[in-house]
Amino acid sequence: TPVASQPGLSQRLIAEKRIANANCGGCHSKFEPLAFGLERFDGLGSYFEKDNHGNRLREDGQILFPGAAKPIAYRTSAELMNHLAASNRVRQSITWKLTQFALGRPLSARDARPVQAIHEVGWQKAGTYANLITAITLSELFQTQPLEETE
Repeated sequence: TPVASQPGLSQRLIAEKRIANANCGGCHSKFEPLAFGLERFDGLGSYFEKDNHGNRLREDGQILFPGAAKPIAYRTSAELMNHLAASNRVRQSITWKLTQFALGRPLSARDARPVQAIHEVGWQKAGTYANLITAITLSELFQTQPLEETE
């Protein structure tokens, strides 16, 4: 059963109630806190200090990276972005998703080694988006079409 919404509450307070709810928190605690650092931005990237109810919007929170023992706190959305940018796990996810998009198909376990090679090349030299796209397009994975396996 969803947590009842109350008029005038900020989206963050509503999310915190969902997280605290025993029926919802198991899942919602995994993904909703990530949005807390972006609370001041709408879906188009416009910046706001307050919501439609006059509630002050915050940008602090904490993020738990997979494999880390405890969450990392941040005070601003800029700090959150710096934590995300410094995470090799995030960079690996970006490499994986962009490669998948470029190939137009889901990646599989057999793609792991070539994607890792793309990742290593793409994130050299300051690791720009352009470098990563170049690494993908110059990779054997992108430039060749695998033969269909026959029995």
